[in-house]
Amino acid sequence: MDKVYAELDVVKGEVEKLREECRTKTEMTESLRKSHIDQLSKLQEAKLEIGRQENELFVKSEEIFEIKKLYDDIKSIVHEKETCLQNLSSAHEKLQLDYGKKIGKLEVQNKDLVLALDEATSKIQDLEMQISASNNEINALKQIMSVRQEICVESELKTRASKDLKDGDAIIQKLDEENRIAKDQLKWKSEQFKHLEEAHKRNHDQFKTSKVEWGQEKSAMLEEISSLQARLDSQTRISEDLQSQLRMSNQALAHQESRKRILEIEVSEFRSQFHDISLECQEANSKLENLTIKRDEEIGELRNLLRTKEALFKDTKCKSIQLEQENQDLRRSLKELQESQLQGTASTSVLKKLQSNFQHLKQLHKKCSLNLKEKEAEWSSQIGKVAEDMKRCMSELKSKEKHIDELEKELDDRRDACDVLTGEISVLILVLKSEFHTGSKELSRANTEQEPNSKSLVHQKNEQATVLEAELSEYKKMLEESSDCQVHLREQVLKLGNALKDASAASEEAKDDLAKARKEVKESKLELEKWKAEAGNLKDYLEENQFSQKQEKEILLGILKEGEAKINELQQQITEAELKIVERTEAVNDLNQEKLQYYQIAEGKDNTIEILQTKISCLEQKLADKDLQNEQIQSDVRKAFDQEKENLLLNLKEKDRKIQDNLKQAKDLEEDMTCKEVAFTALITAEGLKLLEIKEKNKVIAELELKLGDKHQKLELLNKSLSDSRQKEGQLETLLQESKKESEELNTHFGNERMHLEAQIQELESHKNDALEENKKLFVDREELLVQMQGIHGRMSELCCEDVELVRHLEKILENPEEEKKRRHSNLGRDHHSRAPLSTAKTETDERTPLVELNC
Repeated sequence: MDKVYAELDVVKGEVEKLREECRTKTEMTESLRKSHIDQLSKLQEAKLEIGRQENELFVKSEEIFEIKKLYDDIKSIVHEKETCLQNLSSAHEKLQLDYGKKIGKLEVQNKDLVLALDEATSKIQDLEMQISASNNEINALKQIMSVRQEICVESELKTRASKDLKDGDAIIQKLDEENRIAKDQLKWKSEQFKHLEEAHKRNHDQFKTSKVEWGQEKSAMLEEISSLQARLDSQTRISEDLQSQLRMSNQALAHQESRKRILEIEVSEFRSQFHDISLECQEANSKLENLTIKRDEEIGELRNLLRTKEALFKDTKCKSIQLEQENQDLRRSLKELQESQLQGTASTSVLKKLQSNFQHLKQLHKKCSLNLKEKEAEWSSQIGKVAEDMKRCMSELKSKEKHIDELEKELDDRRDACDVLTGEISVLILVLKSEFHTGSKELSRANTEQEPNSKSLVHQKNEQATVLEAELSEYKKMLEESSDCQVHLREQVLKLGNALKDASAASEEAKDDLAKARKEVKESKLELEKWKAEAGNLKDYLEENQFSQKQEKEILLGILKEGEAKINELQQQITEAELKIVERTEAVNDLNQEKLQYYQIAEGKDNTIEILQTKISCLEQKLADKDLQNEQIQSDVRKAFDQEKENLLLNLKEKDRKIQDNLKQAKDLEEDMTCKEVAFTALITAEGLKLLEIKEKNKVIAELELKLGDKHQKLELLNKSLSDSRQKEGQLETLLQESKKESEELNTHFGNERMHLEAQIQELESHKNDALEENKKLFVDREELLVQMQGIHGRMSELCCEDVELVRHLEKILENPEEEKKRRHSNLGRDHHSRAPLSTAKTETDERTPLVELNC
């Protein structure tokens, strides 16, 4: 009995110590729960911030969509203006072709006029020859007339006395009439000759003036040809410089292609490594799955052991009840023995019963000790196996962590290489753009210096420029392909990074699983110690232990369910956060692509602006060269073109400014996105750290609860748990009230943001209306331009009509010498007829001379 009292005192001291430990641990649990509540509140705040950021992103995406719409409208307006300018350029080219044809026709007509002048000069020379011949003939006729006069005098002297005086008088009268007629013809011919001399002088003067004009035109054409040759030489030099620059760019592109191939090889190596890593990850996952299966099997075995132990407890309980009954029987038998000893009566039967019971108890004690030894051996072997598995898993985890670190280092090196390559490619792009701009400026200057008469040279240069532009476009395509490859490489690097993150996450999960397995092993060890302690010391308190174990199991199951529910909620939150991260990364990629598109569109617009400026300058120069006679009209057209050009440049500047503003907004959005991503990553890391802390705290709580489950004062713990649950309910209510307040604040904030967005929308609508008004003004200016072009076209048609009239006048001038030739031919015929009677008269005189001689 003294030993029993001493043991009871010892047990009471242990119970007090355990109570003190329970108090300290309850204080620790309360502090841990408070910290857990604080962390939950922080998580809720982080979730609210994430929701607010998502709303802001949604609003900004809507703004970007509206800006895109405005940009599309502006693009369509610019396209319409470009079509109008193309139509104007096509009309101008048609006018150029028409004027070229007309100039060619006028040159042909001038050549015909020159030939006609040559023929006229030759005819005039022939006429001069004929006039000299006619003069000679007139002199001969005069000599004949003098001879005839002498003959007439002689005949008069001889025939004064003759009978034929009447015949002589008649002949003399006839001769006088013929002489008078001849004098009249000579007067008429002399007057005609004077008219021909005057016409010849006029033609000669016109020929001299035309010669002088043609000489001036030839000298001007030679000067133009020399200037064009000099410009050709300068442009050939420029083209050679551009070809050398293109060769340099080809070499740079070849270098980039080689770098690209090297990068592709590295990417293939990365892919192979990624494939190997994925296989290793799959193997690790399979191993983890196997480990989880083994763990589940071990947990099942442990549960089976628990069930067997519960059965053993029940058996031990039954046996303890039997032992108590036997003890009572023994006590009774002892009392009977004592009474019999007191009475002095020997009862052999009672002694035999006691001896048999005592031997039976010895055998049971031996069996129990053997069973305990066997079970301890089994448990020790199982613990050794679990420890070996833990060591093996830890070594594998360490090797995988080393491999992951190496891969992360390689990834960092490759990212640095990719950044260096992107920098080099951007520098090359800038160099090519600068060279292209300088070449285009030089070509535009050369085109502005050219004149419309050098069509073939312009055509060749345009072909060269088109070839150069095609090559430059090919180079741009190559650069765009290289940039796409860089983007693809970056995406692959990101994929590798994600895969490594997944592998690290898998390794962390494996670590968590191993930690859980360790916890379970520790728990199993603690349970073994508990069982040993309970089997050795607390047989009397079996009923209380069973009741307490049931309550503890229920509490633990509830806590486990709550922990699993929290874990599931956290996993859902993590998955949602990952989805949001993916969406944000996609949005960032879309914004980057849109940014590239904006840059490309801006470059295209710069090129179109330069082309339009060159076309406008060419049109102005061509109009200045062709319309020298119409200076007033040209000045008006130039003013209109200058006004239109200024308006277009102003509109384009405004549009470029708007595009730059949009790009700045996009950059600001990207910066906000990067800041938000950094904040989100920080939140994720904080959440991960909080989860780890929560897990560690859960572990501590589980250990504390297990230790608390070993204690005997279960009723006090239940009361404390009830009080804790009430406190939690109160805290939850406070949290709900705070969340309501925060939701109300967020609603007010969202209302303010909506008002701000509505104001921005109104501003955008006002900008849109301003743009529409500008488009209307541009449309009115275009109509005025068309009216002016129609006026120019009418003036050109009038000039064409005047040219036609000049051609007709020249044809008339050319037809006049032919009529004069016909008249001369008719006059020569008349002379021939007038000469005929003279010849007849001569024959008559010749015939009469013999008669005169006979009369004599």
